[in-house]
Amino acid sequence: MRCPHCQVENVVANAFCIGCGHALTKRCARCAHENQSDARFCSQCSATLDYGSTHLGSRGATEGERRLVTVLFADLTGSTALIESLDPEEAIGRLAPAIAAMREAVHRFEGSVIKVQGDGIMALFGAPTPQEDHAVRACCAALAIQVAVHALGDASIAARVGLHSGEVLARNISNDLSTDYDAVGITVHIAARMEQMAERGTVLMTATTWAAAQSFIEAAPLGRQPVKGLTAPLAVYRLTGLRRGPASQRFRGERGLSHFTGRTTEQAVLQRALDDATSGEARVIGVVGDAGVGKSRLCFEFAESCRHGGVRVLEARALSHTASTPFEPVIDLLRDYFRIAADDTPEIAREKIGLRLRGRDAGADDDIALMSDFLGVRDPASVAARIDPMARRDRLIDTVRRLVRAGASDAGIVILIEDLHWLDAGSGDFLEAVIDAIVGTKALVVVNFRPGYTAPWMARSYYEQLPLRPLRGAAMDEFIASLIGHDDSTADLVKHVAERARGNPFFIEEQIRALAESGYLAGDPGHYRQVGAPQKDLIPTTVQAVI
Repeated sequence: MRCPHCQVENVVANAFCIGCGHALTKRCARCAHENQSDARFCSQCSATLDYGSTHLGSRGATEGERRLVTVLFADLTGSTALIESLDPEEAIGRLAPAIAAMREAVHRFEGSVIKVQGDGIMALFGAPTPQEDHAVRACCAALAIQVAVHALGDASIAARVGLHSGEVLARNISNDLSTDYDAVGITVHIAARMEQMAERGTVLMTATTWAAAQSFIEAAPLGRQPVKGLTAPLAVYRLTGLRRGPASQRFRGERGLSHFTGRTTEQAVLQRALDDATSGEARVIGVVGDAGVGKSRLCFEFAESCRHGGVRVLEARALSHTASTPFEPVIDLLRDYFRIAADDTPEIAREKIGLRLRGRDAGADDDIALMSDFLGVRDPASVAARIDPMARRDRLIDTVRRLVRAGASDAGIVILIEDLHWLDAGSGDFLEAVIDAIVGTKALVVVNFRPGYTAPWMARSYYEQLPLRPLRGAAMDEFIASLIGHDDSTADLVKHVAERARGNPFFIEEQIRALAESGYLAGDPGHYRQVGAPQKDLIPTTVQAVI
C-alpha cells in the first residue's frame, strides 16, 4: 500500500511506513474507524476495506474504476525567472522547499500527491481512499499551500491553485520497478485549467467544488467564464477562506430551509430531557443515525426552541478534515462559552475571558493566562510559564469542569456537540470531563454521531441513546411533497425518489435538487412540474460522496 504521507510503497503487512515511519492504517469509509493496514474488514462496523483501485495488480495500466474526487493542481508563479540562469541541479534545489511545502499541505488533509511536475503538483482527494468530504479537504489544502509558500519568505514566488470535483477514471500504472496511481478524465483537465486561470496567490474552483464545500468555506463568485477546451463557459469561484462554527449557522444561512417533519417522538424525548435537567437532574442524550438521516437538523430545531425559551445553548462540532488537529471542537465550545466572536481581536477576546473567569474566581489570573493561550489569543508581551504538556492538559480539563459546574448550577444550559464519530482523542477526554461535571447541575448535554461510535461515558446512568431512523409513510410523503409539490406530472417521479432515497432526508433533497438542475423539473421548489424523463440511475455527486 502507498503511504499517504510520503507516497512510498509498502507491503500490505507493514504497520509503519518504511519511508517516513508514519503509522499505516486503513480508514473505514462507513464509520471512519482506523484499522490496521492488512485488515480486509472494519473492526468496528464490518464494512469491506478493500477499495479495489488501491491494489489493482501489476499488468501495466489497469482498467481502473470510476471515482468521485476533487482534483487539485498547484504550481509556483515566478519560478521560471527564478531558475532560468541556474543549472538543473541548482534549480531543483531552489524549488525543493516550495514543492515540499505544497506536498505537506496536501498530506495534512489526507490527500494524495500523484504527480510532481517541475514547479507544480497534482493531487487527489477522495482516492485511493474514499472521503465523503473530499472537496472540503481540497479547499483546506489549497489554502494551506498558499500559507506555506508565503511562509518561505521568498517574495519572488507565489502559489496558484485550481480545484474541480467530479468523476475520474482512477487506476494503477505499473512497471517492473514501481506502481503509480493515476487519474484521467475531463475532471482532471478542468482542474488544470482552473489552476492556469488563477492569478498569483489565489485559488480558483468550479461550481461543483463550491457546491460540495459551501458549508465550510468562504468564496467569491466570479461568474461564468470561458475555459479552454470546453464549448460552454463554467461558473468559477475564488476561494477566500474557511468557515468554522456549529451546524446551526449553516441552517440559519440556508435559503428555503426544507420542511421539518416526522420527528415528533424524538423532539418529545429531547424536551423531556430538558425538563429533567432544568429541574436539577442533569441528562445526556446521544442521537445516533446514518449519514443524511437528519441528526443535525433535529438538533438545530431543538437548539432553536431552547433559545426561544431563554435557555442558553453552547455548540461545537467535530469535523472529519480536522480530526488530526487536536481540540478544535473544545476550542469552538469555549469560544462560544466566553462569547468570543470570529472577528474579535485578541485583546477583546482576552477581556471577555477575564470577565467570565474573574466573575467566578477572584484569583483567576493563572486560569486566564492558561485559557488565553489555549484559545490562541495569548498576550504576546507576557511570558508563558513552562509547564509539562500533560499537566497543562489536566489543568485545562479541571478549568473546563469548574466552568461547566458554575455555569449550569443556577440556570439551565444545553451543550450540543455534533459528529462525535470525527472527534479526536484529546477532545474526547474533555467531553468525558464535561459529562462527569454536570452531575447535580441543570445541564443537558446533547451529542450526535453515526452508528459504530462508542465511549465509556455511555455507561452513565443519566445517558440515554436516541436512535434516528429514516422517514417512513406519511412523514416521507409529506417531506417529498414539500420539495416537489403536488402537480400530477410528478406523481411517478415522487414514487421514484421515495424508492431511491429510502426515507433519507438528505438523499431526497439532493435527488430533487439534481433533477431540477438537470432540467427534468421546471418551476419553483414546492411547485415543480416534470418536463422530461430523468435517468433512472441519476445519483447526485453529494450523495455519491456519502455513499
